[in-house]
Amino acid sequence: MHKNHSSGRHTIVLSTLLALALGLPSPQTALSSPRQDVVSALRDKDRLRSLEILRQKPPASTAASLLEVLEGSDQQLRGRAAWTLSLLPLKDSPRVARALARHLQHDSNASVRFCCAVGLMGSQTPQTRADYIQALDDKNERGATVA
Repeated sequence: MHKNHSSGRHTIVLSTLLALALGLPSPQTALSSPRQDVVSALRDKDRLRSLEILRQKPPASTAASLLEVLEGSDQQLRGRAAWTLSLLPLKDSPRVARALARHLQHDSNASVRFCCAVGLMGSQTPQTRADYIQALDDKNERGATVA
């Protein structure tokens, strides 16, 4: 029985090496969820590389995953998710704009509010303007400056 387990591990290693040699995604990467891919990219210290990785993903699943992370408890990931949403061509989505506006108004972290303010800069809806006016009262000087 132990031999079968070892054989399965060898198969995964060989298939991963073959995928890398051919420039294909590894089988283990293919098993990860879109949210796991997004979180992994957000945790990457190389922001440019992580942005390029996320730009190659389907926009709908990337947006959904980023919004899910924005609702999470990790403040650093929430800030990076908001920042990434501002850099990807997703901010025109009403769902994304509503989420950024909600976090601009109510997020407990000043950095997340700042990233949301930056993310909404290109949106010119009446609701966004109202959210910016309300953000002028933000105690975080950076957030109020963007508004």
